[in-house]
Amino acid sequence: MILKRIELKNFISHKDTKFDFPRGVSVFRGENGSGKSSIIDGIYYSICGEHVRGDNIDDLIRKGTNNAEVKLIFEHNGNDYEVVRRRETDSGPYAVIRENGISKATKQTGVSEEIAKILGMDKDAIINSIFIRQGEITNLIDGRPAERKEVMAKLLEIDKLKKAYDNMKAVIDAFEDKLKDYDVIQAKLEDHQEAKDKLELSIKELKDNVSKIDEEIKIEEESLKKALKKKELWETKREDNEKMTNEQTELNEKISSVNKMVEKLAKQVDEARSAKEEAKKLRPQIKNIEHYESYIDLLNKKKNKENDIKTNTNDLDRVEGWHDKKEANKEFYIQYQETEKKVEEEQKELKIYNEIEIQVAKFNADIKNYNENIKEFQEEIIKIEKNTLKYLPKVDISEKQKLIQKLEKNVNDINNKVRNLIDLSGKMKGRIEEIDEYLKILGESTKCPVCSSDLTEDHRNKVINNFSEESANKKEQLKKNDKQKQRLDEEESKLTNRLEEIKKLDLDRYHELEKKLNNLQSKISGLEEKVKQEQIKLSEKSELEKIVEDNKKQMKLIKKKFILYKAAAEALKSEKRDVNEIKNHLQILQSDLNKIESSITSVLKNFKEKPKDPEKELKHLRNIKEKCDGYIVKSEKLEEYKQDLDKNNKELEILKKNLKDTNEKIKELVYTKEDYENAMNEYNEIKDSVNTKKSNKKLLIKQIKNQETQLKEKEQNIQEFKEKLKEFDKIRNFNKFLLKIRAAFSKDGLQKAIRKIFAPKITEFAKEYLDAFNINITDISIDEDLDITIIGRTGKLSINSVSGGEKVAIAIILRLAIARLLSSQISTVIMDEPTTHLDKERRKELVEAMKDFKKESHIIPQLIVVTHHNELEDIADTLFEVNIIDNVSKVQEFY
Repeated sequence: MILKRIELKNFISHKDTKFDFPRGVSVFRGENGSGKSSIIDGIYYSICGEHVRGDNIDDLIRKGTNNAEVKLIFEHNGNDYEVVRRRETDSGPYAVIRENGISKATKQTGVSEEIAKILGMDKDAIINSIFIRQGEITNLIDGRPAERKEVMAKLLEIDKLKKAYDNMKAVIDAFEDKLKDYDVIQAKLEDHQEAKDKLELSIKELKDNVSKIDEEIKIEEESLKKALKKKELWETKREDNEKMTNEQTELNEKISSVNKMVEKLAKQVDEARSAKEEAKKLRPQIKNIEHYESYIDLLNKKKNKENDIKTNTNDLDRVEGWHDKKEANKEFYIQYQETEKKVEEEQKELKIYNEIEIQVAKFNADIKNYNENIKEFQEEIIKIEKNTLKYLPKVDISEKQKLIQKLEKNVNDINNKVRNLIDLSGKMKGRIEEIDEYLKILGESTKCPVCSSDLTEDHRNKVINNFSEESANKKEQLKKNDKQKQRLDEEESKLTNRLEEIKKLDLDRYHELEKKLNNLQSKISGLEEKVKQEQIKLSEKSELEKIVEDNKKQMKLIKKKFILYKAAAEALKSEKRDVNEIKNHLQILQSDLNKIESSITSVLKNFKEKPKDPEKELKHLRNIKEKCDGYIVKSEKLEEYKQDLDKNNKELEILKKNLKDTNEKIKELVYTKEDYENAMNEYNEIKDSVNTKKSNKKLLIKQIKNQETQLKEKEQNIQEFKEKLKEFDKIRNFNKFLLKIRAAFSKDGLQKAIRKIFAPKITEFAKEYLDAFNINITDISIDEDLDITIIGRTGKLSINSVSGGEKVAIAIILRLAIARLLSSQISTVIMDEPTTHLDKERRKELVEAMKDFKKESHIIPQLIVVTHHNELEDIADTLFEVNIIDNVSKVQEFY
């Protein structure tokens, strides 16, 4: 696999980083906290879909944003692959892998599985073959033999076998615990068998009782059938009796109703005959109604005409009066209008002067406000200046930025020191736990856990003393580390507080206030000049005000005459008619009145004498007519009433006959309430007895079902107990099998067999890499116990006898050999801070050793090194500089 390109968007400290990976040696150099290790994190996340920092995978998202994306392009076996993984805070993850532009898998798990399939390795093998993590080189150089073995075992994944060996003990112990319940289950089986026998006997007795009740129910049900027939017969008689009694009642009610109707109709016939006679008497009296109506109508018309004449006469007097007032005041009206026009023009001029005064007042108010603003701005400027000079030599944004960068660098340096202390303390705690484990083993073991040699009592005591001394030293160092960390935390807190105070200094506001101050002073000068010019114009205002006052006095003297003229004109304008129109209309009204009076004279000839109160007399005649009309209507229904009377008499005869027939049928029925109730009681007693027996039967059946359910449960439990006893037998056999498997996973079993296979391969690959380094080592080998043998020009050497640079070179050779063992052909290796914990001299020796290794580019086509040491620039084919600017990582390629 060759890496070709990576793109990081909002990933940890990277906002939008994009660059290509060249072949050869690429060195990414940057200060701690610059974001260089985030590049490795991005590669790791792309390939494995997991995070290597933070408590949560969302910690990969850059602060202040809600999503992060990594795109990695790599080449493998002639194909180009593109992996994209995206993370959002408010939705699920997104992932896809494309082969030559075609999608091969989506979702996080699917993409990780596809990458493992493409590379032919699982996740751990990929990590151990490609990534050389921070501290691995140091552990292979400086660690004790046991520590070196542990590192190599972990890289070769042999530690998984040890974990399996250790974990299987808990599984085996758990199965042993289960076998303790065997006797308990056997006792429960016997108890359930006894309870089962008792239930079977009880169920048989209950079923016998049910059969006995069935016989009794059968006999009583025959008696119930006979009682039912008798009951149904008497129910039929009861229904017939009720039906005929209801008919009897209904007929009596109808007869009573028809008798009342006959009486009513006979009365109506008599009333209709009387009405006919009364109508005949009243007809002559209502003939004069028409003459009265004509006479009253003419009187009303005459009255209306007289009112119209009076109204028009009043209108004529009013209009002529307005004409006289208008003419008398016309001259004063004209004079008032002319003076009013002059005053309006003069007031317009005064309004202009007033507007000037308002404008001057506004200018003065603005000047006052501006002066107040200037005072506020000056106070704020002094305050910012005072706060700034506490930290800076002068009020300058660039000085502030320099100090912030300096403080942020100091904070980052302290944080890096704290992280290093935490890492170191973690390793120390791990070593202390390992020593404690070794000390436990030493109490039982016959072999040394470090060198595997036989343990004598002196050797055991010596090893225990060495371990105890080392553990005490580590614990003492842990205390020192804690104190140093506490001191660094306090220092970081002070620096952070100071940094926050400096960041709060608003120097942009300071410069903004200075600009505003100059602008306001300029505005005040302009406004003061305008006030001066406007005051000159206002000097002419008083003379004009005197002229206006004189004209208003003149208008006041003639205002009443003006109002009279205007009122007369408005009144005439509102009149609908002029004088001539009113006079003509009065002549027409008088003519109409004469005609009406002539008609009244003609109508009076129809009366013997002139009516005194015509409306009262007309009302009396109309009442007579209304009464006469009522008699006529009633007399017209005489024949109808006669027919209805005859019809009701016939219906009455039929109803009386039906009543007689119904009374005869009731006598023939022979029904008594006592016989009916006896039949019902007999039936209900037998029925209740049958129901009681059936209820008792149901209770017995329910008992049978409950006991059968209990029996079934007992049988099921018995079967389960038998199955469990069989299972215990299987567990015994399986536990024996597990013990054999666990023995296979022990250090003398499969672990040893794998080491035996791996050791020659690692030795073979290490020799190949040794030739590419310029060091005084002629041979390296690893035996099946993962012990390292080094051969120099003078013979066999110990790891502590070689130089610092040679140690680092040997560690890198071994690490690369292990990586090659895991992956049949290494194309890309990524080193994260390989020089951590190396002093300057050892770093220099490592660089010299790797210069020759670099020339052998065919061994590893692509080597990526992340470091904060400048010395490693000398081995780079391509150098990338990583810096943090405004909390964003920037990557720049230099050569």
